[in-house]
Amino acid sequence: MSITLFESIEYKLKLPNVEVKQSLNDHIIELLTKNNAPNIYKTPIYKALLEANLEDFKTSLKTMFESIPYNNLTYIKKL
Repeated sequence: MSITLFESIEYKLKLPNVEVKQSLNDHIIELLTKNNAPNIYKTPIYKALLEANLEDFKTSLKTMFESIPYNNLTYIKKL
């Protein structure tokens, strides 16, 4: 993961293993959706990918993004 701030400061974050990466993803989902149970979003996404069901995958992603509160989106746009 690479983060660039103010067009000049760049940070590169290497995640040491899958567990840490998964934990970080869970934390990000929790922060964005304000829901402390990220598995309600992740499980359908994983299941759709495992079954190669693109329609369910699309629906699951849409559901997750729709759950992000509007004030989070407006804050991001201001940055």
